[in-house]
Amino acid sequence: MITEAIPRLQGVPAGPRSHTFRTLRGLVWSACATGACVIVTYLNPSSLLGYWYFLAIGLLFFSLFDRSELKDFAQAYLINGFLTALYVLAQVHFYPESVGCTSPLGLQTDDSYFFSLVADDIPPDLETREGYFLYTSGFSDLVRFITPFRVTHPLDVLFFLSIVAGLICVYTQQYALQLTGDKKVARTAYILCQFCPLMLMNGGAVFVRDTFVGGLLILSLCCINRRRFFAFVCCTLLQFVLRPGTALIILPLYSLIHVGDVFTGLKSQEARVRFAFTALILAGTVAAVFLWREQLEDLLETQGIRLSEFRREGLDDVLMGSGRGTFMWVQEQSLLVRILLATAYMYLVPFLALTGLVTQYGFDSRFLLMNIVYPLWVIPIHAWVIASLFTKQKSSADLRWMALAFLVGCFLIGAFSLQSRHKVIIQPLLYVLAAAGCHLAPREARRAGYVFSALWFAFQSGYAIYRMYQGE
Repeated sequence: MITEAIPRLQGVPAGPRSHTFRTLRGLVWSACATGACVIVTYLNPSSLLGYWYFLAIGLLFFSLFDRSELKDFAQAYLINGFLTALYVLAQVHFYPESVGCTSPLGLQTDDSYFFSLVADDIPPDLETREGYFLYTSGFSDLVRFITPFRVTHPLDVLFFLSIVAGLICVYTQQYALQLTGDKKVARTAYILCQFCPLMLMNGGAVFVRDTFVGGLLILSLCCINRRRFFAFVCCTLLQFVLRPGTALIILPLYSLIHVGDVFTGLKSQEARVRFAFTALILAGTVAAVFLWREQLEDLLETQGIRLSEFRREGLDDVLMGSGRGTFMWVQEQSLLVRILLATAYMYLVPFLALTGLVTQYGFDSRFLLMNIVYPLWVIPIHAWVIASLFTKQKSSADLRWMALAFLVGCFLIGAFSLQSRHKVIIQPLLYVLAAAGCHLAPREARRAGYVFSALWFAFQSGYAIYRMYQGE
């Protein structure tokens, strides 16, 4: 089960490194920082203040609360900041009126909406939601609260998400180490989070809140293992501020991830503490549902969730309108079939697509990363996740319970969400499983995983080619 030396494994010591390697890493960091500054200066020079300000905020946070992770945070921030600047540069080139936000076929102005709630002045050509000034958002309020300077361009606040990217990388690494005790597993999980196209396009380089909620989830799991229960409570409350409906979905996952402690007989003090705390979370959730049932129903109603049907309001209009594709087909099935298919759909999405890269609006960078790069990127990921189920180390039971928790998360998100991008909230768990499968699974299990993953990609390729020739 989870290693009992958790308090001594908070950081991931790099081990002996040659002077050449350290110099090379420093050059990479410098190149990322320099490249980001050059691009930002070209796009909007005043946004350099935001770039360095949010880096300072992140460094201050880790200096105060987790000093051993300072270097790894800085690396993740600088790399994500550079990738963010590159993405915004591409968006401005192909969609000048977007000012770096997503294209008309992207997030349906979600990112420009959240930006509009933060901004002091909005660029005149930027498309946003009608009547945006009548709304509030916990995400935008938080960013506005910690931003002391005038905000007039999306880049002014977009680098806040580079803090989030660093947090996800650091604490996914830390959680993988807590779970397996293997530094190679931890480092691989860090790298997978750092360069994940799905997370980059859903809160890494795009001003939306999904990866922020995912970062709070992985941080809160580390807090449980390190007995930082007050920090855990703060993370949970912040999840409710950012996205109440998703926060409710996440709560049962904590208990499911740690239910494996029961099968150890709760022999260790660490296991007893973890189980008692997660059982308290579950009991508190059940009690809250019973005591504040009406308020909870009102909350779910505002989120458009219909529990009796495992779906959200508004879906019928989509089905009767222009909705099409795999997701729409899944939603048209009977309840039981829909539950099973929605889980599989959410695990596998996004799919390979060859049409849509160039549209009437121009070249879509987000489509490239989501529907072409990610399906290629995830080929080994799927293989390693399957292999992780066959590890024989002490952590094998924990990995299987985490895999079950991830699938339950996919089911809940698939049942109550119309947007597959919400999967990124639990994506760090997937990368912990993948990293474990990569390094700890038997070779035969990895080979079987590669076969399945290759067959799945071949099927996607065939279907994508068929749709391309059909002109869809």
